[in-house]
Formats: sequence, structure tokens, C-alpha cells
Amino acid sequence: MIQSHKRQQSGFTMIELLIAMTVFSVVVIVITVSVIQFSKQYYKGVISTATQNAARTITDDIARSIQFNSGGVTGIPNGPPSGYKGYCVGDSKMYSFELYQQVTDSGAGPNHQGYHGLVSSTVSGCNTNSLPLTVKTLGALNPAKNQRELLDQHMRLAKFSITSSGGLEIIDVKVVYGDDDLLTNPVGPNPNNLDSPDINCKSTAGSQFCAVAELTTAVQKRVK
Repeated sequence: MIQSHKRQQSGFTMIELLIAMTVFSVVVIVITVSVIQFSKQYYKGVISTATQNAARTITDDIARSIQFNSGGVTGIPNGPPSGYKGYCVGDSKMYSFELYQQVTDSGAGPNHQGYHGLVSSTVSGCNTNSLPLTVKTLGALNPAKNQRELLDQHMRLAKFSITSSGGLEIIDVKVVYGDDDLLTNPVGPNPNNLDSPDINCKSTAGSQFCAVAELTTAVQKRVK
């Protein structure tokens, strides 16, 4: 009777403890990996949504300016080979931009990083002779001129054009989120090489994310 009582009171053996710990460790690893993958997909979705929203906000802002400002749309040249650096909508609205320039908190980064990428402002007498804002080194925006940055941090403008066709103004905007090492061509295609690839995300996994959103909108003026 004494020996039977001792067997009933005995605990787990060492082998049983090792098996239990192994099973527990496997369960913890599976849960951890699942949480990490879920977090990655969640933040990837957040960044993709933010990039799409930025492109939509830009097109909506420009569309409203075209619809409700008298006068046409005029490109502001900055001399070859850069092409346009801004657009006048009527004579009171200016959009100044720098293609492929990533918006950062510091304008002291590489040549394709700066404080701003696309700035909307209210001006007087905007025309082809106007000087677009130097968005790279502009610094603080001027509320008195309704200056607003239309891109979020770590975004860059890869395409921005306003063209007339059949009485409509066609707005084409492409916004890219991500640092240079996540992009196939961070400074855009080579203008001297028609086969040069456009800027896009690399198909590589990592802790950082990249997103591209392009929108094209046709707008008809409501105010002549």
C-alpha cells in the first residue's frame, strides 16, 4: 500500500517535461510567425491605402481648381531638359512640383530628396513667365498664400501632367511611396533612352514597404 501511494504522488518524468516544452515552443513559434505575417500585411495595406489616397487627393484638388477657377491651365517651364516645374490654373492657382523627389523632414538629403514634392499655393497673375516654387528647399509653408504640401512623408511624385483634349483637362498623377532601395528606378526613366524603365517597386520582401498609385481623371470646366 505504501509503494502504490508513492507511485500515485509521483510527478512528470524528465522525458515528459521535454516533450511538453517542445510542443509549447512549437506553438509559440507558430503564433509568433503568424502575428509577424499579419502585421506585415496590415502595414503593407496601410501604406498602399495612404498612397492611393494621396493620389486621389491630388487629382481631386486639381480637378476642383480647374472646375471653379476662371481661365485655362498653363504649364510653367523651367527650361530644358527639365520641362515643366509647375502649372497655373487660371491666374490665381499654382502647383509647383519636382518629379522623383522624395518628401522628407530634411532637405539636406540626396539630390532627389527635399522638404516638399508638390505644393499648392494661391498667387496673383500666374502665367508662363511665373517662377514655380523651389520645393526642394522651400522649408516652412506660408499660410498667407494657402501653401499646402499634397504629398505625405516618404512619398514622391513620379508623374504629373495636365493636358487638354476635346474640351477636357486630363490630369495624370503617379505617386510612389518608399525609399530608394525599394524602387527599381528611384530617379525615373532616362529621358534620352525610350526603353529606360519607369519607377516601380521591387518584388523583394523586407521590413519596409513600397507602394505605387496612378490615377487619370478627365475634368470639364464649370467656370469660364
